[in-house]
Amino acid sequence: MKFGKAILNEQVPGWSQYYLDYKHLKKIISSLTSHRPAAEAAALAIGVPPRDLLSSQSAVDDLQEQPLGPNDGPPILASLGQDDERSPGFQAVKAAFFFKLERELEKINAFYLEKEAELKLRLETLLSKRKAAAMHVLPDSLDDNATKDHVEWSAVEEGFRLLERDLGKIQQFVEINATGFRKILKKWDKRSKSSTKELYLARQVEVQPVFNRQLISELSDTVATCLLDLTDLSVGLKYEATSSEDPALDQRIYVNRSAQMGPFRELESNLRKAIATSDVGSLRDLVRFSDSLSQSGEAQMHVTRILWKAVIDAPLELADLILASTAGSFNYAFVDDINGRTCLHEAATVGVIRLVNLCLTNGVPSGKVDIYGRSALHYAAMHGHADVCRRLIEVGLPPNEVDLDNCTPLIYATIRGSVDCVRVLLEEGKVSAKDTASNGDLMPLALAARAGHLDVAVLLLQHGAPSLANSNGEYPVHLAAQEGHSEICRLLTNYEGWDTPDKYNDWTPLFHAARYGHSACIRVLLDAGSRSDRSDEVDNSPTYYAAWYGHRECVTLLLNAGTTATSSKLAPFPHSPAHASPMSDTQMSAGTDDIDAIPSLSLPPPMMPYRVYGHNYLDRNALVQVSVGHLSSRFGDQAAEPTAAVRLRPPLGGSEMMNGRYLHTSPRLKLVMTPASVATAAPYSIPIPISDERTVFTFQVPSVDVLSLEFSLYPNFGTKTIGRAVALPSFFADISNSRPLVLPILDHRLHIIGEVSFEVNVVTPFNGVTLEIGGSVETYWKSITNPVSGPSLRSSTPRAMQSPRGISSPVQNSPSIPMPQIGGHSLTHSSVTGSYLYITVQVTRDLEPVVYPDWALPENGYDLGVADLTLAQFKGVAQRHGRCLPTPGSSSIQDFRSSVAQSMASLREVLQILPQTVGICLEIAYPPTSIRQRRSLRHQLDLNVMVDAVLRTIYTQDPTHSGRRNVVFTSFSPDVCAALNWKQPNYPVFFASRCGQPNADLPSATTYSVEDAHDYRLSSLGAAVEWSKLNNLLGVLLDAELLHQIPSLVQGVKDFGLLVGAFGSVKHLSTLSSPESPSFAGVDAFLQDGILTYVDHSKRF
Repeated sequence: MKFGKAILNEQVPGWSQYYLDYKHLKKIISSLTSHRPAAEAAALAIGVPPRDLLSSQSAVDDLQEQPLGPNDGPPILASLGQDDERSPGFQAVKAAFFFKLERELEKINAFYLEKEAELKLRLETLLSKRKAAAMHVLPDSLDDNATKDHVEWSAVEEGFRLLERDLGKIQQFVEINATGFRKILKKWDKRSKSSTKELYLARQVEVQPVFNRQLISELSDTVATCLLDLTDLSVGLKYEATSSEDPALDQRIYVNRSAQMGPFRELESNLRKAIATSDVGSLRDLVRFSDSLSQSGEAQMHVTRILWKAVIDAPLELADLILASTAGSFNYAFVDDINGRTCLHEAATVGVIRLVNLCLTNGVPSGKVDIYGRSALHYAAMHGHADVCRRLIEVGLPPNEVDLDNCTPLIYATIRGSVDCVRVLLEEGKVSAKDTASNGDLMPLALAARAGHLDVAVLLLQHGAPSLANSNGEYPVHLAAQEGHSEICRLLTNYEGWDTPDKYNDWTPLFHAARYGHSACIRVLLDAGSRSDRSDEVDNSPTYYAAWYGHRECVTLLLNAGTTATSSKLAPFPHSPAHASPMSDTQMSAGTDDIDAIPSLSLPPPMMPYRVYGHNYLDRNALVQVSVGHLSSRFGDQAAEPTAAVRLRPPLGGSEMMNGRYLHTSPRLKLVMTPASVATAAPYSIPIPISDERTVFTFQVPSVDVLSLEFSLYPNFGTKTIGRAVALPSFFADISNSRPLVLPILDHRLHIIGEVSFEVNVVTPFNGVTLEIGGSVETYWKSITNPVSGPSLRSSTPRAMQSPRGISSPVQNSPSIPMPQIGGHSLTHSSVTGSYLYITVQVTRDLEPVVYPDWALPENGYDLGVADLTLAQFKGVAQRHGRCLPTPGSSSIQDFRSSVAQSMASLREVLQILPQTVGICLEIAYPPTSIRQRRSLRHQLDLNVMVDAVLRTIYTQDPTHSGRRNVVFTSFSPDVCAALNWKQPNYPVFFASRCGQPNADLPSATTYSVEDAHDYRLSSLGAAVEWSKLNNLLGVLLDAELLHQIPSLVQGVKDFGLLVGAFGSVKHLSTLSSPESPSFAGVDAFLQDGILTYVDHSKRF
């Protein structure tokens, strides 16, 4: 994703004018590379459009006349005399660029200092209010939910939550601007042939208060710790305005609190009990007791808070009794000193019109706003109380007032989906549905479309709400298509933007529906005439994305609609936000006006393609792959209870006041995983909530026996440990691969504050033979070149797929998958050629590999698998059924195929009868848990032990044969493929996947689908490519029908440096191998009739 788009997407509503003006800075750089007049750069530096140069010529002249000396322009650069020998035109553009850059730095820093002071004051105020609440009453227990029963503590907790949210806003503001300075300076250096970036960042940018993150980090730590335990008054003492180290003062506070909090606690607790039991007599006594407590002003405030909470919670008759029984302890003029709310705010929140009228009758100021800038009308709309909205509008509350979050009552009512509130605001409040200028991207129609509120969208359109694009170029129909709201898509097809590409990826709504698998939306858009033949900015079609992400029904709909997806110039989008890094603007511009762009290779290449021999493998260490969540064992399992990867309990996991999906929020917390047994391994960070659980962390340990993991919970931009979960080495003893695991997260009090779910895949080193370089065991090679001239490959990441990690986080995310090559499509070649006999191999209980292509043995009356028998027992079954290995009639590979296909024999026997010149492709069959349970297969071998047994047989094959047999491995098990590849460097491995397709022509009976294994890695082509790339496999073996339907997928896979093989029906395989096929020059291997044939593409041209 281009950063210019990212900075627009991540802006906090209402703060847009305070962000780095990246667009105009880029224009100044463009004026330099395009050799336009220096006056244009000067005009852009002072914010004047170039077309208005004449009217502002004097200002431009003033700027151009400023010398680039030690006291003008960028002083650091001027003092070094950089670029002094360059032309006057260059000097003028440079002066304009750095003049603009410094003004932007001043603007951002000033805004930050203002917000920092505001946030610090809010924290000090909340800490003092917390101390006051502790002097009045403490929660009844140490339960984390105890504060919700006490009105004052509940207000304090809400204040800390909103402060935590606003801290996230300013932190995100800092990080996106820091990235902006780095990127724009990098772009300047590249285009101007300068070297100013590092010096300017160090001397001018990073020294500014806005980029000194220590204070904000400390504030985040304090707020997060307070939310964890509000009653711990030792937290945050340094920020309390009244803090003191005087022990005598602390003792007086303790004594006063002990003396006062008893009666208040008793009053509040007994009121709750009396209301719950409808004890009228006790209520009268308690109200009279409250009168005696409310003698001082401060006590009266607290008593009013308690009584009003009781009135709101009580039934009608009991509420009237409380109000009638008080003799003066209740003060309607009460304003909560924590959140600034009146009784009217609280009554509007719960929607009791009788209490609203009571407040208005008793003189409560109707227009009073709280500390968040919200009136009672905001809260009534927020909670969907239309009658309260109507009453408040009648008494004159402004219906279009904007709060500190830049939201109006109409926006809150729209997000709530309350059509009645929206109608009241539009018709009785006379709010204009057409006026969206003041709210930026917070447009009611767009919010309704994204949330799926059809009735609200209809009402807004009836009142003239326009269909407008947001800053990403997305119209409301784009958002509805993203979320799968087909009826809203149908409604909006009559309005502007219904088939218009957005600014991000050049995607129409049809692309969004195809990417996210919303078939109902696709039907609606196609029926309306949406252009299914459109290509996006990387020349991909909607069908491509539907197929890449495994949405079968969507692919069928688009193909039936005649979607064109045959261009061989297509390339894939990155599959996972956890593994695909957005490309920089400099990379994205390759092949256009970039002076460092890779030259066209239409001429003969200047050198031989670079070859990589073999692949990385484990020598002594064990490989550990940790995936957060249960997507490798419970994906799509309807019987399994759906669970989030990280589940936090209240108060950390408390719900927000409003849905964060539709208002600007940033991740509040982060989970940092550290392999404690490896001192050199870097920690990995995941923002909470996790936007995508397909994250795999990989590291190596000297021994699995010492493996331990720590999962630590931190504020997203802080350093204070909130909670921790630890898995000790004993936790992983005899653990099966990809087994779902759960650990409790404990805080410093040893309270359980959440759980983390994860899976672990362990690959141990293969110690069967010594692998010597230059020895008798050779290896294969692979080369990746970019010889195809044409439009440069641009790659971008959809907005919803971007990693939300903070830019300056002290820990790293999981390694990202390399992106496709720039400047053309990749051509991946390998030394693997010729024909290979396809053999399905399983391993017996005594660790002997045997050839057998089915899960169940042919024994009537018994449910037995290969792993349930020893080799001797397996041979006995073969003899009883007449399936011993015969001697082939000739030396042709087809005859060997016929002999092996009907036999039950050990792999050693097969290797002995096969000539050394016959290559073999071994499909390693390893049944997942669901198949073992369905077929009642009792015994399961350890995955590493099983793979070691197969490799040992291959490496110790008959030494009397000269040379080395060509061997290729494949498996439909992702974990088996990973183990095969990491254990040895000599033989290539292909991951075989049905990609969620309901195939009929399968290579063996031991293939399985995502429904069989509940493993997301089997669900789509994108998932297969992601896993193959992560584990450095040579390629993937795919369903020929899928590649036949969308030939562009072949090049998409190859752009990730993988080879492509195909299995399936004769019809589809013949089509793919035909010279007329768009995939003719792409598919590298074909599996047909038990023979895997690799194509030598060099002989085709």
